[in-house]
Amino acid sequence: MTEQTTLFRYHGRSMWPCFQEGDLLEILPVAIDSIHSGDCVAFRVDNGQTAAHRVVSMQGSLTTRGDALPVVDREAIQSEHLLGKVVSIYRLGRSIKVRGGLVGRVSGFLYHYAGRIDPNRSSRGGKLARVIRASSTLVFRMLNCACVARTLKLTGGDKITVWELQGRVIGRQDSRKSENFLAWPWSVFVELPKKAI
Repeated sequence: MTEQTTLFRYHGRSMWPCFQEGDLLEILPVAIDSIHSGDCVAFRVDNGQTAAHRVVSMQGSLTTRGDALPVVDREAIQSEHLLGKVVSIYRLGRSIKVRGGLVGRVSGFLYHYAGRIDPNRSSRGGKLARVIRASSTLVFRMLNCACVARTLKLTGGDKITVWELQGRVIGRQDSRKSENFLAWPWSVFVELPKKAI
């Protein structure tokens, strides 16, 4: 993180799976005229909350849409509401660069449809995800790969439980809800207990 950027904790599902619950988004302040279609931006909405969506068009103001949403946002983003461009995501100990422009537009399109492959949905995409998960569970068993829960001690004495697969952190326990969070796309391939361990 550079000194001029700020961090914002993302909540919600409007940009799922590009941004996932609890991700830290790194925001770089930029002028509105340096934003391109496909960039992800953070902005203030009327109620004072911070939101982050993808830019779909620009004409003096920015028209945005969440990747998981079917329609564009009602309100265009004016320069006074723009906080900046999302340049990185910090998730489960990893930094992920957020691409904009043409790559961002293509990514937004792919995320829009990939997000429908969610085992928690009752639609066709949910059924497909459950079939994929059942198949991958068999493959993981044959390869003797299993998710392992590990408890980490944080500064200040707090503890957090993380889930690892072959040494890579793929999920964590949500201490607020006593449930497990599994990052997408791992949530399609691996099933964890619903409650805390």
